[in-house]
Amino acid sequence: MRRRCRDRSDDIRNDIKTEGCPPDPFQPLLAAKNNVDSFNLGKNDRCLNIIPQYHIYSIVAPILSTLAAGGSIICATTFRPDEFVVNLERLAPTWYAASPSIHQAVLEFLGGSKAPPVRHSLKFIRSGGAPLSAKLQKELEQCFGVMVVQGYGLTETSAMGTRNPLIPGRIKPGSAGVATGCEVKIIGEDGLPLAQGQVGMIVMSGQGVTPGYERNEDSDGLSFINGWFVTGDEGYLDEDGYLFITGRTKEIINRGGEKFSPYEVEQALSCHPDVLDVAVYAVPHPRLGEIAMAMVILRPGAKARPADLKSFLRGKIAFHKIPADFTQVQEIPKTPAGKIQRRFLHKYDLRSLNHEDEPKGLQHLDMTSGIVPWSEFEEVVAQAWKKVLKLDSIDASDDFFDLGGDSLLFLDLVVELEKTLGRSIPLETIISKWTFNQQ
Repeated sequence: MRRRCRDRSDDIRNDIKTEGCPPDPFQPLLAAKNNVDSFNLGKNDRCLNIIPQYHIYSIVAPILSTLAAGGSIICATTFRPDEFVVNLERLAPTWYAASPSIHQAVLEFLGGSKAPPVRHSLKFIRSGGAPLSAKLQKELEQCFGVMVVQGYGLTETSAMGTRNPLIPGRIKPGSAGVATGCEVKIIGEDGLPLAQGQVGMIVMSGQGVTPGYERNEDSDGLSFINGWFVTGDEGYLDEDGYLFITGRTKEIINRGGEKFSPYEVEQALSCHPDVLDVAVYAVPHPRLGEIAMAMVILRPGAKARPADLKSFLRGKIAFHKIPADFTQVQEIPKTPAGKIQRRFLHKYDLRSLNHEDEPKGLQHLDMTSGIVPWSEFEEVVAQAWKKVLKLDSIDASDDFFDLGGDSLLFLDLVVELEKTLGRSIPLETIISKWTFNQQ
């Protein structure tokens, strides 16, 4: 459905310019005006909106911004890739806004970055609601031949925060952009600002940021530090002021005291040519407290195994961040805005579920490792592992560090193997072989 929006655009522009008004009712209008200026929107622009219309991203970015610019908007009741492609050709939007999961679905429907050209009138593509990987951004730009602009904002900030400028060469892949319409800084646990490049809590301030929660003073105390709104996200600012989000504070995985974000692991895994989508989450571990696990959606016909994915990650991220195991799934549970429902995932040990007990979309597929029966030599190595790690049993695809090993225990393992085998073993021959079947 299309509708011209000029009848209210002048009133909205006047509302935006009104000074001295209470901040709350006008916060979304300030954000809309900011979008109009940032993307040079005008009366000839037409937006195709495929984001749920109750979401702040949808309300401010496509809807209010279009009203403020005097343009037109197409609001889809549901998202279907085939209808989306038809609307691109038939209704000629100049931009569209979506979450990364919808962008991925569009690419898959079209056949990926090497798909034949699609007829369209797009000037740019907006992405929001969840982090956009550099890989997906590149594939979108190759497919449509226009810039993909990622931004960052929250309901409490009227969807205003940061965005990449719509200028060639100024967009940084993987970044949420620079502050627009508000102030953004990174602070440590002591509330003090951190230097550029240092990871900490993302806080925001400005006219578009809410001053507090109605009838919930307890939340105000937790959500504001010295007048700055605490977003609940972690990240860093680079030398040019571009924001890079590294994860949610509540989603940080703590593996034996080593803390890291699942986002970093997902970004690295998404670069594997066989991986379409991935979700990394924490599960309890008796010795380490938590370890990382991963769900993956593989491309049709792909045959990547857990050992292949682990090998791919080595050298790209630290060993303690590599997931202990991988489960191939048909669908990763996400919110309508495209955010991974991580709180849902960690409650399930997918490897132990019966088929009838599995939640919808989590039916996991077999990712066989193809390990042959153990040889006599492997039995010797297995005994050394079990002695050093104090375990009763191990599996051929187990990772030494995932089982609780560390650098000191690794040296103990070498000593134990040398004692058993009666010969010296150069460290460099096994230092990169962490899984049992490699040794």
